[in-house]
Amino acid sequence: MSIYKNLFVVIDPTRERQPALHRAADLSRLGKARITAFSSVYKAVDEMTEANSRRSGKREFLKEWESKVKVMLAPYKESGLKISSDVY
Repeated sequence: MSIYKNLFVVIDPTRERQPALHRAADLSRLGKARITAFSSVYKAVDEMTEANSRRSGKREFLKEWESKVKVMLAPYKESGLKISSDVY
């Protein structure tokens, strides 16, 4: 039994290796803890030229980012871990 019930992990979907996420997954397997994978992203307004508005550009970019995170977390979910993600 582990003292950890909830684990908060910061991830970077732009990198292939996620050592903190791997460590959290190992701890979760031992103690059945829940994992929250957090990712923060920033994109300058100048880079969102394809969007109709700033708001729609942010939404589109966040959707793309969330899909990257979901793909990254899929193997962990398939292995039975309780893992969720927050993207800001």
